[in-house]
Amino acid sequence: MEKTEKELTLEEKVQLALENSERALAYYEIQKVWAAHAYCYRAERQRYELDNFWSKEHDDIAYAHGSHAFVGRELVYKYYAHGNEIMNEGKLKIMNELYPDEIQVNDDNLAIGDMVLRFQATPYIEISKDNKTAKAIWSTPGFNTENDANGEPKPIILVGKECVEFVKESDGWKIWHFRDAGDFAITLPAEILSKSADMKNRTIEDAFPEFNRTLEPFPEGGPFSTKRPAKFSPELPKPFDTWSDDISWVKPAEQV
Repeated sequence: MEKTEKELTLEEKVQLALENSERALAYYEIQKVWAAHAYCYRAERQRYELDNFWSKEHDDIAYAHGSHAFVGRELVYKYYAHGNEIMNEGKLKIMNELYPDEIQVNDDNLAIGDMVLRFQATPYIEISKDNKTAKAIWSTPGFNTENDANGEPKPIILVGKECVEFVKESDGWKIWHFRDAGDFAITLPAEILSKSADMKNRTIEDAFPEFNRTLEPFPEGGPFSTKRPAKFSPELPKPFDTWSDDISWVKPAEQV
């Protein structure tokens, strides 16, 4: 029979506090690493994701869509990284043939016309008592679009669940096994991407002041375009010791 909190000795209370703090930190780190997956997916940086956020100490990593799984490091890389790279090269070649004067075949234009958004919601994370592994489920609305053979977008809204198993390694929590479970998907008309809201058309004119700073632009700016490649925009934050204005997202653009 487990002791109540009042029955614990001081040493037992200290041990319990340490265990709870480790589990709280694990919960935070697991959410952070899965958020990195979504951000890498958005930027079409699947190989970077596998290299930095997936298990390095377990070769039985797995990536699965529904009941179809790719198991093992070599096959996961071949599917999730190399397969997407082949697709991106092929779609760039198509866009170059359609728009030879505008779009060049180079690394900067890879992932042209791609957008993959995953809005991770309702995380339910269960961490093992030994704090070495974890299982988690997210309900995840999403949006995809990629260019077809005519250079036109193919937008889709989808909703499903992301079921993920994590493992704690020498350098922190890592993605171990991933399996999605779709609920439904809806194809949208391509025209939806060419219509952006006019943020300047306010109901009450002159209600807001003018901005007083022009910022350094992110790599992706403005409304979606089938001629724009997906990128980190901005880059994922890197660890830092203390604040410096050089790393700020609101530093002024260089004056020309």
